[in-house]
Amino acid sequence: MDYFSAGWLLALIVFVVGIGVGFFIYKLKYSDDARSQKLQDELARVTEDFENYKESVTEHFSKTSELVNNLTEDYVKVYKHLAKSAEALTDVQITPQLTSAKSSPMVSFINEVENASGEAGKVESIEPPKDYAPKEEEAQGTLSESYSVGSTKAEKLKKESA
Repeated sequence: MDYFSAGWLLALIVFVVGIGVGFFIYKLKYSDDARSQKLQDELARVTEDFENYKESVTEHFSKTSELVNNLTEDYVKVYKHLAKSAEALTDVQITPQLTSAKSSPMVSFINEVENASGEAGKVESIEPPKDYAPKEEEAQGTLSESYSVGSTKAEKLKKESA
């Protein structure tokens, strides 16, 4: 009987230890702390991906802006070269058409580009937007105690009772 009792006792101890180990593993893997850590890791990854995305979008638009500016400058150079060549190689009648802003929209565009590039270095004084509605000197301000959009209920009652 001792051998039989020892076997059952050993099986019971192994069973209890197995339950304890299983519970411990379950707590490590599926506890709130583990879920919280997984969520924090995922949030950190998503935040990093978003920052990388913002950086790549900024880089893309910077490069696009630079390329468009280069394209505009090159287009102006090509047009000027064509105008000079036409002036030198053709009749005198074509020259006014190439250099007059009225006859050629491209000349207007070139003038705007050259003016914009000349003014790019100048700093303009920009007034920040006002956070209030401007009023005339004689008018009441919106913060005045007597200011109202329409007549109030008390004023209506006074008018009706009178």
